[in-house]
Amino acid sequence: MVRLNENGEFDLDKTITATYFTLRWTIVGIAVAFPPVLYIGGRFVYERPLQCSLSAYYNTGMRDWFIGVLFAVAACLYAYKGLSDREDYLLNGAAVLAFLTAVNPFSWHPSWWFLPWGSPHDVFAVTFFLMIALACWLCQDDSLNLGLVPPEKQRAYRLKYTLTGWALVLFPLAAVVLHAGPFRNSFEPWIFFVEAAAIWVFAFYWYTKSGELRDAITAQIGRRRAREVGRSEGGKEGI
Repeated sequence: MVRLNENGEFDLDKTITATYFTLRWTIVGIAVAFPPVLYIGGRFVYERPLQCSLSAYYNTGMRDWFIGVLFAVAACLYAYKGLSDREDYLLNGAAVLAFLTAVNPFSWHPSWWFLPWGSPHDVFAVTFFLMIALACWLCQDDSLNLGLVPPEKQRAYRLKYTLTGWALVLFPLAAVVLHAGPFRNSFEPWIFFVEAAAIWVFAFYWYTKSGELRDAITAQIGRRRAREVGRSEGGKEGI
């Protein structure tokens, strides 16, 4: 049955909005499930212990799941259209980086690689999170400046986006330091959880942004209906 509005007419806005938020919630769900799926599948299907990082599952039977999730995230980020050209460019860039992370094996150091530290996989993964962090910092006002969200909520959202942006930089960098640092053997069991935290911060960003956009759309619909009621009452008074 097609979606109808209160007048019994086909509601195209409701269909488009449902599609938009389904895409956003899909990204959140994939990100939240990613670390536990890798661990559970590796532990109980392939009988592998907890790996030293999420990327280490590339070299286990969970490789197809690892690559598939990154492909799905890349597709969703590319399909999603930002509220501004800047956000769109950043998210498209993040989509490309997620794809490059997936197709470059973990700990693979090809002869053409020009950096003395890290692998292509490591660099692309860290840069992916940096792109999302830039979207948090640089694009938070794209929707907030529309004035659809109450001022008291705007302050809370700006604080969340700022802190989320920093977390999206610090967690991946912490994972890199733990991987390459002299205390790697001591902290190796924790690297998986640091990387998982980075993934969940990414999910939190999308969850929070979805909440803000839901508030904005609700406010916009309320204002539009108020204007329609005003026009309707004005017409009746004129009659």
